[in-house]
Amino acid sequence: MLYNVERLGLSDIDSADVRVLKELAGATRDVRAWLAAVDVAITRRTNELHKAGQSGSAEGLLAGSGGQSARDAKAAKDRADVADAMPLFDTALQNGHVDAGHLDAIAKAQRGLSDAAKAELAKEQERLLAAASGSSVDAFGRTVADVARAITAELDAQAEADRLTRLRNNSSIKRWIDADGMHNTLISLDPVRDTELHAALEAQIASLRQRDGAADMGRERLKVDAFMELVTTAGTFKDGHSADVTVIIDWKTLTAGIHELTVCETASGVPLPVATIQKLCCDATIHLVTVDKGSVPLNVGTSERTATRAQRRALAAIHKSCAHPDCTVSVNHCQ
Repeated sequence: MLYNVERLGLSDIDSADVRVLKELAGATRDVRAWLAAVDVAITRRTNELHKAGQSGSAEGLLAGSGGQSARDAKAAKDRADVADAMPLFDTALQNGHVDAGHLDAIAKAQRGLSDAAKAELAKEQERLLAAASGSSVDAFGRTVADVARAITAELDAQAEADRLTRLRNNSSIKRWIDADGMHNTLISLDPVRDTELHAALEAQIASLRQRDGAADMGRERLKVDAFMELVTTAGTFKDGHSADVTVIIDWKTLTAGIHELTVCETASGVPLPVATIQKLCCDATIHLVTVDKGSVPLNVGTSERTATRAQRRALAAIHKSCAHPDCTVSVNHCQ
């Protein structure tokens, strides 16, 4: 670690070539991982002293003496909790095999899980560590979220249904005027109605793009104009398109119920209760996407230069975002 710090301090970054820059980026990754491991150790020891009445909270210490923001101090605490539950990740962090972002992804995935579900997730630490090694934080985040969703679907199906009902009941529309005179409208929705809203919005944007003058409009302007058309004229899809609301569920779950590899979510990866999707399917058009063991869609034609609507549905079933492992752009915004 001292070698890494010395090299970073002595390097002439302004004249470095790509090879050197990659080496330096690797050195900064190792240093960050080591510092994160130290924060975990400080948090763990401070918690012991706090329980004995000899110290304040770990978050307070990191925020005060450590000069960290309250958010960063909270993140350090969450990483310590993950490290305690998954000691393999604790060791990997100390050795620089993973970095803080990988532990943050686990902490994010387990928020809202029951204690039983968290325990099941911890049992998957060997599998998760294998996925984290050599994987970007964004790609690993998607992996651990998938594992957490599968566990939730199996153990907390009723809890998920109750949560969706609660979110629906708590949906709201708020309106206010800020100091500059800008009128603001905040719409808070449950995952199902949020998916419906944005599916309609994307279809309306696609319709607007076909009109004269749309080429000079930025995406934010298009979004606003499309939204206003939706709420004032019920939408005008002049190109013949309609709004697709896509949810993904595997055939076995749809027909026989939850199993170990259940997939049940919106196209963007937001988990939904199986009963909710089964109900939606009663009035839906169901598109069967057959994939091989590597989750590669089969029977997808290439007769058109750009993806057809059917092909986009197939791609959405496989990818929640851009297929590149380091890109997090939503699949709806990809060409």
